[in-house]
Amino acid sequence: MNKQMRWTFLLVLLLALAGLACNAITGGGNEPAADAGSAATAEPGSSDGTQDGAQADAPVVEGPQSLDLQSLGQGLVDVNSYRVTLEVRFEGTDATGAPATASMMANIASVVDPPASEATFEISGVADLEEVGGLSIIQVGDQVYTTLPGLGCISGAAADLGAEANPFGDLLSSNDLLGEISGAKRVLPDETINGVATYHYTFDETVLDDPNNEIDQVDGHIYVAKEGGYLVRMVMDGVGRIDIFGDGTDQTGNIHIELNSLDVNQPIDIQPPADCQSFDFEIPDFAAQESPYPVYEGNTDLFVFDDITSYQVVASIADVVAFYRAEMPAAGYTELVDRSFVSDTAAVLYFSLNDKVFVVTISDSEGTLYVQVVPE
Repeated sequence: MNKQMRWTFLLVLLLALAGLACNAITGGGNEPAADAGSAATAEPGSSDGTQDGAQADAPVVEGPQSLDLQSLGQGLVDVNSYRVTLEVRFEGTDATGAPATASMMANIASVVDPPASEATFEISGVADLEEVGGLSIIQVGDQVYTTLPGLGCISGAAADLGAEANPFGDLLSSNDLLGEISGAKRVLPDETINGVATYHYTFDETVLDDPNNEIDQVDGHIYVAKEGGYLVRMVMDGVGRIDIFGDGTDQTGNIHIELNSLDVNQPIDIQPPADCQSFDFEIPDFAAQESPYPVYEGNTDLFVFDDITSYQVVASIADVVAFYRAEMPAAGYTELVDRSFVSDTAAVLYFSLNDKVFVVTISDSEGTLYVQVVPE
């Protein structure tokens, strides 16, 4: 794959990654963030928050006693500048029972006026995204600068890349990370986190509503700024079945997620990198390209780029597995049966051709199969 084609493919992947990250720090609601202290719940029996029979000088606990993440509203969208760090770690087994680890570290900085943003990503253990490790994306005004180890730096107009004026303004939604959390409970004493006075809330698996994952054990902590009502820190350690690789197959193991907001409304200097190559970006018509592999009839959302093919189809796992076990050998491939895995909800088939190994991944999501064929 030549350098220009590699840049094109990686930029498409990054646009998809940015789409996943487009609901940041907040629950994604349209209401502005309220002051976290304005929703304090008074105990029954007294207008000043004290219970009947309590000592008159008993301390009044300020701030809401429970929390729904959706109530945080737009959070950091309304501030002028901030930094955010997000760390995700997974350790367990994949759909075949083999050991699996993955990690991602993101560092984000954003300034509204003058408009600028910067993001760096370190990713390991996630198929097709290893090359994103060390990625840096800087946007200053209407120009985007992308640096990737081994490929150097390219720049282009934000409008040509589909970027927003503030592409990370609502990055990394707590809903996207954990599903809906309602009823997180207040714990005392209050704490100062990242230099900010916060209310501290805890949650477990009983208040976590995430239809995409089956998390059985959760120890979660949320810290909300007393002034501004934005998310200062969220930490979760969980055990369960998680689609950490984003391919529709579940992995079983331990996951750690930690998000921190830093330097809110503090001066942040973001400058474009020197010696960045200009790049005229045009998204190719991936569906118009012919796949080098057999493709199941009736598919939709076909994506073909070089030796990567993916699509969706309404069919049974058994039928699609049978299709590939018939058509791949007919095309000259040999199945590595000892490595292949098939279940009622997912399948991973391995084939070899000319000393190369190719992987067919099939996963079921509510009756729709997601199929991907890639070289190992």
